[in-house]
This record gives sequence, C-alpha cells and structure tokens, in this order.
Amino acid sequence: MRDPDLFSPTLADLIETVRDALADDLSAYERQVARYLLQMSLRELAQGPSLAQHSVERIDALLGTVSTSTDGYAGLCASIRAGRFDERLPKLLETLIAEAAERVAIVRPDVLLEDVTP
Repeated sequence: MRDPDLFSPTLADLIETVRDALADDLSAYERQVARYLLQMSLRELAQGPSLAQHSVERIDALLGTVSTSTDGYAGLCASIRAGRFDERLPKLLETLIAEAAERVAIVRPDVLLEDVTP
C-alpha cells in the first residue's frame, strides 16, 4: 500500500502548479492577475484559519461575550449602532484597525507596514 501523503499534492502545491502553468497561455496582464489571485489564495490558505480565530477572540473581548460562531460582526454592528462604544471609542478603533489590517495582509500585504499589530 502506498503512503497517500507521498503521492498526493497539497492544495497549495496544486495552486502553485496552476500559477506556473498559466504563465505560458495568457497575455502578460492576464498572467499578472492570475498570479496575484493565486498568491492571495495561498496567503488565505496559510493565514486564514488563524486570522478567523483572532477575529473571534478580538470581537469577543471587545463585546465581553463568548461567540459560538466565527461571525461576531452582527453583534459588533448592533453594539455600535446602540452607542455602547461611545465611552470606549479608542478600544473600538483599535479593534477595527486590527481587523482591517489582518484582512489587508491577505489581499495586499505590500501596502502595510511590517508590524500591523496595534
């Protein structure tokens, strides 16, 4: 019996292979776009799960709750609309900036400073 790990490429391996194969079949602009999208996908694969967990923890800490889902934005938006952060605006802004910075780190890491932690 063959060890499947020795013969099965990972998703990242497949994406990298597609990225390299596209280099010969498209215009220069299309190759650039394809590479960009695949590179973004690789960053998402590498960082996405931990970023999602950080997001849940950060929003839970801000709201003082414990989430059962990975989408705490509904509760956060409701709290903002209700004015619950009027006295804690600096903490809210710190959290929102950290959320945005982590998302930008996936899509366009080149536009961020080296350290994006608040």
